[in-house]
Amino acid sequence: MKYRHLFFDLDHTLWDFEVNAKECFQELYMDKQLQSRGIDDFDAFFSAYSTHNERLWGEYTKGLILQAELRWRRMWLALMDFGVEDESLSKTMSVEFLERLPYKKNLFPHTIEILEYLKNKDYVLHLITNGF
Repeated sequence: MKYRHLFFDLDHTLWDFEVNAKECFQELYMDKQLQSRGIDDFDAFFSAYSTHNERLWGEYTKGLILQAELRWRRMWLALMDFGVEDESLSKTMSVEFLERLPYKKNLFPHTIEILEYLKNKDYVLHLITNGF
């Protein structure tokens, strides 16, 4: 049996989630003036977010927390790691992060070439994601 339809997961397969997320965080870090709130090390802040995000995604996957809680708690916990106890800021950053993220265009190397090759071979290509 010859396959005609190919399905690709967006995050971590074609689209470089980590690079795109980090770009969004750099923008938010500057826009929200987090350095003036005591978060002097952007990389440490992004690392804290990434750690919390991974753990909370695990809880979400197991049905332990809801999507809405995952979205803002990952920001809130990262901010709390640096002594910034501002739930409103974490919710604002969460919304802005999810608004900006889809506009980031960083792909893994050779993604375009591979997709063009497959398209030229008459495969029907599909994109799926479990992201927000």
